[in-house]
Amino acid sequence: MKAKERLYLNPISQLFLSAWQLIRVLIAGRGFSKSFGNGIDVATKLEALPRSKGLFIGLTYTQILTNTLLPMKSAWEQYFGYLENVHYVIGRKPPAWFKSPYQKPERYENVITFWNGTTLIFGSFDRPQLLRGASYDWVIVDEALLIKKDQYDQIVIPTIRPTHPIFKDRPFHRQQSFTSSMPYGSTGAWLLEAEQKAKQFPKEYFYIEGTSWHNKFVLGVGDHQSMAPPDAATAVPGRGDEQAHTKVWCVILSRPGRPSLVYR
Repeated sequence: MKAKERLYLNPISQLFLSAWQLIRVLIAGRGFSKSFGNGIDVATKLEALPRSKGLFIGLTYTQILTNTLLPMKSAWEQYFGYLENVHYVIGRKPPAWFKSPYQKPERYENVITFWNGTTLIFGSFDRPQLLRGASYDWVIVDEALLIKKDQYDQIVIPTIRPTHPIFKDRPFHRQQSFTSSMPYGSTGAWLLEAEQKAKQFPKEYFYIEGTSWHNKFVLGVGDHQSMAPPDAATAVPGRGDEQAHTKVWCVILSRPGRPSLVYR
């Protein structure tokens, strides 16, 4: 009998991706697999909200297409079996047999369309005015510390609205997911405010931090200088680092018909 395939996803990512709050913030450094996790996030949305339209925001289109998209595609293929030009197309009109989203984009440049009609629009925040006027069922923001909060609130927040009444009250609809490296100085400091909000309004906000140590199974011990676990000597009091090392060991994500995600 063939052994059941097992795929790894670090425990902090598992907690983040399983959070149902409408506003989620993940702060983690290089080597954490944030982009891979963003790919799983997109796949979760397309399964839960078929024919929806999502917005994926990065600082520039170049950043998204050259740095972020590749690990997202890896996540789609490795965990979900989704293949480019079979289950989704990038930057072109989809095949006729693909289902249509409830709101079709006028152009397909910087657009990913999936076979079930779910559509992902790439948004570049070096030209935020281009994001005005549309409607999006969910939003994912990559390296959110580089995004100006006032512009996000003025331009993006008003666009988060149903593209069809069928999505009302469905899980993940209108969800905003922010993944980012640790903010420094005033750059991205607004993201850290989500921690206190998560304590005050736990049904609305989710906040978590991770390090490359949490991804040691992928990186390999010794492959990264920051492999030391976040213990009492290295944790920042009040930021949750102490808890991150002690409360995630038995978290398992599994989906019917999918390989289990196991932390080792």
